Amino acid sequence: MADYENEKKKIQEELTPASKGVSNLELCVNFAINYSTKVAPVWTSASYTERQRLQFLMFADGLFYDRKKDKSRTDNANDAFQ
Repeated sequence: MADYENEKKKIQEELTPASKGVSNLELCVNFAINYSTKVAPVWTSASYTERQRLQFLMFADGLFYDRKKDKSRTDNANDAFQ
């Protein structure tokens, strides 16, 4: 638990300079953390349109699928979900 607290503190310190443009950065970060831990249940209960929005939120450059190899890949995942 101490490791996670230290990591959280480090991330908050890194985000401090960016907080000038956000009115409630802590609330925004907490929402992102809570949302990212519930992606699987959100995905299963989401409509097609909501799934597309979630997919583009997580993978802004999209997903790539190789039909011959039956493999998918992503080039850039959103840092919040990594």
